Amino acid sequence: MIYCPALPSRQETNSMEVEKILRTVANETKNFYYQPNLRHVDDYELEDFAKNYGIRTQHGSLAFTSNVKDPSLPLTVYVGSKKDIVLKNLNPSQERILKNLSSTLTKVHHYAKKVPFMSIEKRMCSGEDFNFHCTLFTSLHKKESVRLLFLWSRSLFSPIKRRTLKLHTLCIPEWPAQQRQIIVFPEIGITYILGSDCFDDIRTSFLRMAMYFAKTKGILAFYGGFKLVTCFDDKGKKFKNYGMLFIGPPQTGKTTLLADNLMLSEKGGEVKIFQDDVIFVKKYDQVLGSERIFCVKTKGLESDLQPLLWRAALSRKTNFENVVIDHQGRLDFQDLTLTENGRALIQIQDLWQQQTAEDINLPPMEELDGIKMFLMTKLNTVLPPVCKLEPNQAAALFTLGESVADGSSANTIIRTPASNPYSIGSADEEAEGVLDFIENNKEKIEIYLLNTGSVGKSVNKESKTGKKKKSKPKKIEIHDLALICRAILKRNIRWEKSKYWQVFVPKAIENVNMEKYKLENFYTPGKIKETISGLRKERQKYLKAFPRLPARIKKAAI
Repeated sequence: MIYCPALPSRQETNSMEVEKILRTVANETKNFYYQPNLRHVDDYELEDFAKNYGIRTQHGSLAFTSNVKDPSLPLTVYVGSKKDIVLKNLNPSQERILKNLSSTLTKVHHYAKKVPFMSIEKRMCSGEDFNFHCTLFTSLHKKESVRLLFLWSRSLFSPIKRRTLKLHTLCIPEWPAQQRQIIVFPEIGITYILGSDCFDDIRTSFLRMAMYFAKTKGILAFYGGFKLVTCFDDKGKKFKNYGMLFIGPPQTGKTTLLADNLMLSEKGGEVKIFQDDVIFVKKYDQVLGSERIFCVKTKGLESDLQPLLWRAALSRKTNFENVVIDHQGRLDFQDLTLTENGRALIQIQDLWQQQTAEDINLPPMEELDGIKMFLMTKLNTVLPPVCKLEPNQAAALFTLGESVADGSSANTIIRTPASNPYSIGSADEEAEGVLDFIENNKEKIEIYLLNTGSVGKSVNKESKTGKKKKSKPKKIEIHDLALICRAILKRNIRWEKSKYWQVFVPKAIENVNMEKYKLENFYTPGKIKETISGLRKERQKYLKAFPRLPARIKKAAI
């Protein structure tokens, strides 16, 4: 449970105070609908308002610039009365936010009754029996903040009369910058965003709450994406339909591989891209999407490396945030003067022309030949490009959520519980949910670990003279990873048991030179075993912090 340190110390009193706060926030939000300073708008009005604060690109799309360039995750706290709503190891900023919680809420509720606000209602998820009714309230004390409503309205669907779970976000971008914060009330589906005009904060506020509520309803929620592939099975000698799931922490290459057509150009082959960032698994038999957009980081976006994303980014329906536009309306994705966090909001329809606006769900499991699940990681030392995993191994690596930060010297492993930076509650439960999903469909699901980092970082291979020398690490090429995914789909990989890892690795893959990724190119056999042993011990120590995680998952960490 997260308690406000300013509240009384006794647990019973704290619980009563937290529930009082939740009632107050819920009532203020309910009453906000009817305040005279609030204007309700629809999609048609928003573009007319927003275009006055953006720049038209040469393709006719709208581009905007925010003051806050990076998401506010380090300034986010959760407030609730349930024991599973826990943020461990709070940083000083989060501690300050919780200490001042009561006075902050008083100021917010007073201020929100004075200044002009605008709201719009949308629907997350396209199914009639599983969706969320979402309402965004945004202060227009700074009139250009209308762009936040416009961008968000473009990311979700029109609401329907049959309402289900309700989610609300109240955003006050002009809140003092030194008091910037996000306060999440998961149990009542409400988020306050103060001092940020970053669109990603608004978008993730709703996705975060939807994932939490889905979990309370027994529906799995993953930080990832998926697509549907029709390809020729070289072993079965016929075409098959596979769902491809890419799950992993941020900056591990999910979007890049999702938007790759995997060179499946043979007659009858097809790739349909459905969803990125947050996906749901309903009743363990169908994978569902949440939004109608791909939110793509534009840093490094190039026509030859990501042709599908590149073409879609040039559509009139794509919108941009913090991307450099010259005086003639030309986009420059390589100019990072403003930020390295520029974004393109691409409509999924533009990634695949035949797809309808609300066609964001995979067919039910019974209509698929199988699902290929790829757990994404980004490590730089001894992990091979791809491994084939057993169910318990997959659950362990999902829980670990490993990656390293960008940069030539970055080699410190960052672990994101349940591979999800926006997860609320116990990662133990989510790991068990992944395992149940796999085991309930064990005849149709295969799991792989993809490493988008490099092999051989911080190496010390010995020369013939006995002296240690450095060997340049080998970056795992995206083109090779795409060919690996293609070979997995077509079932033309020969697998063998790894000499060093407790998994199967490829012996040969068509058109991929796996020799260049051999660990022996960078390390002595002794150093390989020592490094792998050290990583395995780190993993097992980390998993001990999850008391409810089944022992069979903890022991399975490779």
